[in-house]
Amino acid sequence: MCAADIDVGSTNPELHSFQWQGGSVLLTQLELKFALIAQSKKGRVLTIPQILQEVWGLQHDPGTNRVAVLVNRLRTKLGDDFIHSVRGVGYVHDPDR
Repeated sequence: MCAADIDVGSTNPELHSFQWQGGSVLLTQLELKFALIAQSKKGRVLTIPQILQEVWGLQHDPGTNRVAVLVNRLRTKLGDDFIHSVRGVGYVHDPDR
């Protein structure tokens, strides 16, 4: 099973955890929110402003690196294949890429 095959049905929203690769992966509330958003929009590029709005409820702030930090933390926990960078645009969850 790869990061793209996370079993959302086993997500425990109270603990921010789900079963993955035979173990439980703990995510923060923001990590879980972004992972589920990215997975629900599989194959579609999410722009930085979209991610800021959907995860934090913020308008675009060109001086922030919140999204890059969040993506880095997810890649550390779920693997590099879960989310891909689209240079100059944003990020995409595309397991077939």
